[in-house]
Amino acid sequence: MAGLQVGIFEEVNNKAGVAQFLKRVKEVSFKENEKNHPVHVKLLDKAGTVGHRVIYTNKDIEEKLNHSSFPCLVESHLEGKEFSVETFIYDGKIQFMNISDYVVFEHSIMVPPSDLLEKKRPLVRQAMERM
Repeated sequence: MAGLQVGIFEEVNNKAGVAQFLKRVKEVSFKENEKNHPVHVKLLDKAGTVGHRVIYTNKDIEEKLNHSSFPCLVESHLEGKEFSVETFIYDGKIQFMNISDYVVFEHSIMVPPSDLLEKKRPLVRQAMERM
């Protein structure tokens, strides 16, 4: 999307669905270094990283997931820098857009934008305008 990497994702309702998604992702990984990339399980009724699980193998599915893990969203893993984009669109026009570097700490913190973020900012805005 606009030169930005976007992963694939799917809603699943059980461990078999996670296993099927993991298998498909590993089958279509074209680069050798992607063969060991995980998938991410995110609970639909939680926010942020609450309930987030990283799954590498079918053994992980059995050990890390249980009945309360479903339904959930499974996503492919992307390497690289992660940005957070919050956009308010009214009447088809962007009224407000904030793009920030995604930084994981024990608590919230504001950080100045990185050079990479500033370089990608026009691409992000173009992508959001097309939505």
